[in-house]
Amino acid sequence: MLKKLIVVYNPRSSKHAAVAQEVLDPARKLSGWLVGKYEVKAAGLRENADELAKILNDGDLVIAAGGDGTAAMAVNGVMRSGKDVALGVLGYGNFNDLARMLKAKRAVEYGGEYVGGVTEIVGRYEAGKLREIYPLEAKVDGKHWRYAPCYLSLGLFAESTTVFDEPEVRDKLKTGKKHLLFSIWTLARWYFRNRKREFLPEGRMVAARDVLEVKAVESKKTGNEKRLSQKEDKKPQKKVKPEKKADTKLQQELKAVKTEKDAEQKKFKALLRAAKKQQLLEMKSGARVKMLKAGTQTKARLAVAKTETRAKLLDAKLKTQDKMSTLGKKAREKHIKSDVPEIIIEGAEVVEQRQKNKNKGSNKKNIACAVEKLGEKGNFSTGATDYIAVNSPRMAKMMRGGKYYRKPAEFRSTVVRLSSFWRLLGFMMCSVLLRVPGKRTRGDIIKFKQRANVMIQAEGEYEMLEGVKKIEVRKAKKGLKVVWM
Repeated sequence: MLKKLIVVYNPRSSKHAAVAQEVLDPARKLSGWLVGKYEVKAAGLRENADELAKILNDGDLVIAAGGDGTAAMAVNGVMRSGKDVALGVLGYGNFNDLARMLKAKRAVEYGGEYVGGVTEIVGRYEAGKLREIYPLEAKVDGKHWRYAPCYLSLGLFAESTTVFDEPEVRDKLKTGKKHLLFSIWTLARWYFRNRKREFLPEGRMVAARDVLEVKAVESKKTGNEKRLSQKEDKKPQKKVKPEKKADTKLQQELKAVKTEKDAEQKKFKALLRAAKKQQLLEMKSGARVKMLKAGTQTKARLAVAKTETRAKLLDAKLKTQDKMSTLGKKAREKHIKSDVPEIIIEGAEVVEQRQKNKNKGSNKKNIACAVEKLGEKGNFSTGATDYIAVNSPRMAKMMRGGKYYRKPAEFRSTVVRLSSFWRLLGFMMCSVLLRVPGKRTRGDIIKFKQRANVMIQAEGEYEMLEGVKKIEVRKAKKGLKVVWM
């Protein structure tokens, strides 16, 4: 039976001719494969993903040949299909984050034919070189929005991606001569024109609780319950003892004697208890009298001691006040005679140097990693510009993230304030040289105080959300099967 291979590509991209020559032509020459293609339409990502999902079946192989937008559409189509489908990616865009993450390389011309690329992906698929990755999933007001294997952001970074859809910028990128430096320069110009705007409305971020699947546990419980019921059915029932015959007259007399003895013993025990109670009451009353006498004596002693200590403390206080006044007079006299600034005394500490250090520190510009500190209950102020969730080793070739795509629950997230150039510079230096500042999380819920319009983007594909109250970001419940290069 022939296996089905579907090549996903964008016929309107600047590199569609290279895709046709390096991917489609070699794919048609594969033996044992039924090769088809899906051309990305001018509609949105969701519509294309739904169309792709309809034509997929269990055991299919999908290869996305294009930029990050084409790869993101293929990921969402495979995930939304719910079928057992594997995905391969070949980078024909500007950044190719997903292709780099999967270590996929384009075909190379050798002897008039193209070697590698699609043929290498198919060979690895047939050899079982597959791996499961766990993309991010974003929900808007409780409804699924998109899957993102690499990264997702809200605010300034998300809105900055719109600049690449401007006609002038898009025409220059289509030539293939403008790459990373041109993209950075374009983003820098857009940033200085728009950095003072409000990008992220006031709200708060809380950690999302993990939803545990309990189906397996429930099935185990039902099995145990069945076993218990079967054991109970197998247990032998207790035999009912036959009724005893009526007691004889002798036995009745013996019982009467026993009851009389028991009654006498109960009376005797009651008398003993009453006597013991009286003794205890007498002892307690005597002890109370002694305690009262001792208490009055100790109170009198404590009162005398308190008056003595108060008098001593007052004397010491007056002496220290006199000393402090004399020191203050001397310091004022010195200040009048010379130009030395007055020393302020707090308790017994000289704080002149501390104030100088504070003044010096206030003049310095802070260019540290610009992470917005969340207050009580995860609140962030209106100055915050971005929420960023990272799942891949790289973002747009430059910023380092981490290999969270291998983990089924964890990813990295942060809230940043980048309206200042120095804070942006510090953030970019940390992201390029070290990694994107933030913390590991198992899920974030961003709630806004009022319904607001927010720009969201994943893998470079953006959308303006209108009237949003809550955005939830966590790992997808189901993994994505990919061909590992």
